[in-house]
Amino acid sequence: NSAPGYAQLASLRSEEEARQAAQNLVTRFGPLFGGANMEVQRVDLGARGIYYRVRVPAASTAAAGNICTNVIAAGGDCVAM
Repeated sequence: NSAPGYAQLASLRSEEEARQAAQNLVTRFGPLFGGANMEVQRVDLGARGIYYRVRVPAASTAAAGNICTNVIAAGGDCVAM
């Protein structure tokens, strides 16, 4: 279940916060995601702890970059991965 690229819009400490953020981000930026569904990925960063990444799968890192460009232009935060 991995895509060639991801546009990460948030990284939060709790799954509940991440899911709430995902809902808010879909409301704000959903049309920019090209029909992709936002997902929450649990990641263990060792000493830094557990984080929940809110991200949108993309067809490539370039496509993820395009999503991020649009999200940032619309006032959001985004990192292409």
